[in-house]
Amino acid sequence: MLIAAERSMSVEALQAVWEHSEQRGEARLVLLAIANFANGEGLAWPGAEKLANMTRLSRQSVWRIIRRVLDSGELALDRRGGGRGMSNSYRITLLDIQENSHFPILFPMRLFRSKTVTLDPRNSHFR
Repeated sequence: MLIAAERSMSVEALQAVWEHSEQRGEARLVLLAIANFANGEGLAWPGAEKLANMTRLSRQSVWRIIRRVLDSGELALDRRGGGRGMSNSYRITLLDIQENSHFPILFPMRLFRSKTVTLDPRNSHFR
């Protein structure tokens, strides 16, 4: 179980995945599971067994999906583990997109598809 400080750090990574990821289905689920473990820099090192348990997928499926998400560029292998019991370290690259955004993403805008939201940086709320 995550403590409150760890959970708040992963919120940015989760938001970045919800807002910017092109993944669908199981790949999106695995990416969200990895993002759930991310620290403030977007680094996470969950083991394949833990990801398999969280996503209800087999360990082999998790490895296959991670390779596909790595190939997409939405996830980067930051440091390779040393075998069984030594988890790889991953970086959620979608955080780079979010950080370069003019306004920070506070929640998935897909919730508001029916409305157009225009933000004016001259508004005093953004100073």
